[in-house]
Amino acid sequence: MPDGVYLSREQVKKRLGPLLLPFWSGQRKYAGFGDTYYYLPTPAEVAAFVAEHPIAPAQVASQAFDCDDYAFVLKGSVCLYVRDTQAISASMCLGIAWGRFAWKPEFHACNWVLDAAGTFQWLEPQTKLFYDIGQCGGDLELVLV
Repeated sequence: MPDGVYLSREQVKKRLGPLLLPFWSGQRKYAGFGDTYYYLPTPAEVAAFVAEHPIAPAQVASQAFDCDDYAFVLKGSVCLYVRDTQAISASMCLGIAWGRFAWKPEFHACNWVLDAAGTFQWLEPQTKLFYDIGQCGGDLELVLV
């Protein structure tokens, strides 16, 4: 049984707003929230999900399947998991972001999660590694959940 918490879209926005403010690009930026409520999983639930749902690496690195594709696949996997388990009654608060990050020199897409403990982390879907929010190097342009 899930042990996380449910928050409204407005509650999630209020938590994310101050956290992400220092990282936004000065030119264009967009945060999209498609649902009315979100499920914030426990840190253990997030770690278990990532461990149990690997994304097979691409055979050849190319634009055909690169960082944004990995991020979309992980987000899609989360959506299918929530739908199929029927134990969670709202979208999981795990999304996609585009910006600059300490672990990649170029503009990059990755995932992010806000958990039930209130911790925000970047999640690199290609390596399944979690990074502190401060590992964003700025130029954040897009955040979706």
